[in-house]
Amino acid sequence: MKFPLPRPLFPPLHLTPEDAATLESVAWFFVQETMAQYHEHRVTNSGVVDPRRWKKLKHRDDVHVYRDRTHMPSANSMAGMRPTTSSTSSIDFSDDSRASASATNAFKEEQHKRVPDMPVLLTVGTIQGTLDDVLYGFSNPTPEAMQIKTAYVGDGFVDWMLLTSLRKPSPENPFRELSMRWNIKGHPFLVGAVMRVRDNVYLESIGFTETPEGERIGYTIQHSVELPEIRELEEMSIIRGKVSFCHLFRQKEDNVVELYVRGFVSAMGDAPPALVAITAAEFMVSIWKNMHCAHMKKLAWMVRNSVGYSVMGDQERSLMTAQRQQQSCAICTKPLRSIGLSRRLGMSSANSTFAAKHCQVCRQRVCSQCRMVHSIYFTSPHAQGRIVREKLTFCTVCLQRARDMDAKVVAVAEMEEAEHNFPRLYSSRTWTSSSLSMIPSEISFSLSEP
Repeated sequence: MKFPLPRPLFPPLHLTPEDAATLESVAWFFVQETMAQYHEHRVTNSGVVDPRRWKKLKHRDDVHVYRDRTHMPSANSMAGMRPTTSSTSSIDFSDDSRASASATNAFKEEQHKRVPDMPVLLTVGTIQGTLDDVLYGFSNPTPEAMQIKTAYVGDGFVDWMLLTSLRKPSPENPFRELSMRWNIKGHPFLVGAVMRVRDNVYLESIGFTETPEGERIGYTIQHSVELPEIRELEEMSIIRGKVSFCHLFRQKEDNVVELYVRGFVSAMGDAPPALVAITAAEFMVSIWKNMHCAHMKKLAWMVRNSVGYSVMGDQERSLMTAQRQQQSCAICTKPLRSIGLSRRLGMSSANSTFAAKHCQVCRQRVCSQCRMVHSIYFTSPHAQGRIVREKLTFCTVCLQRARDMDAKVVAVAEMEEAEHNFPRLYSSRTWTSSSLSMIPSEISFSLSEP
């Protein structure tokens, strides 16, 4: 089977105000429920995970994933996958307490059987970075942004669709999103031998809330919802999975973000529960990749706008210009020569002078020890919905500037670019063909039973 699948797959999704209110209340209910669990973990249990209840599945650096030894998802949690609309038509979107109460009443009206293959997972730990960077990494308000996020974090999705947006980012709140989405999760070759491809229809919400003490908490949720308009693709042998996760993030200290994640996943069908849990655990320990995604998106924005050189002070710019004229590395001042000359002379960088390349942001010449190459992803009006990958060179100074840059400033600037129809994700520079490659629109996967 080749992805993305041919369009159109589904009819346009039109939600009534009552439906939208229900979905908003479902999202808020899960945030509040997870906030209560996080408070218990952090305050009552002093941040210690009880090994009698939670079995460790995987860890990477300071991120640890556990599976509940005894409990499955509650009927209330799973009822959220089939929200009603009759009890939420009067919800005021700005009144979080009313939304939460209405959601709870709606869940109590639903009776949904527990599915025995849904392992409840807990993820705790810390990652390096800032709270705004975390949410900027998760943010993907457009179909193109969804593809770019997948390219950076390697989440394995091979098809995406933004079904409808209920709340969009704004300059005042650039990380607030609420939307219905659909995607297809591909599998590595060996996993594909025992599991068919799954798709998912889910509610995604991103934003900020606060603890009772006024501490800022970032959150993201992904929660499966059944919508009659978005039919199951049985004729393609694609199984509809179910997922429900809420991520909470807190700035614990400078450049350290604490995370707390609760949720469950069911691949449905005949997928082995143990394999489902391990696959989900691998995804959870890779949360740090969203921070990498944020840094790369900021770097891409700097490339598009060439801001690196322009934000330097006069003294710093004059110094770097003088170094360039002296044919020395703009960072460490070591003498440089052209790469072409180095190759013709058969000389290596271990010699007294160093081959140079230009940083794609500040355009300064830097030696091999003061530069790094990163794959940067863009969209292009000429790419027919595909994303473009470019391997670009950056100096260590501009890389650090990208890490330190305020993610909120970049997010707002991207909104302004989109509003004025400026190139949002693709640079107006002229790139060499050797540095540019298309991400294929068709990806082949071998599907096997079950």
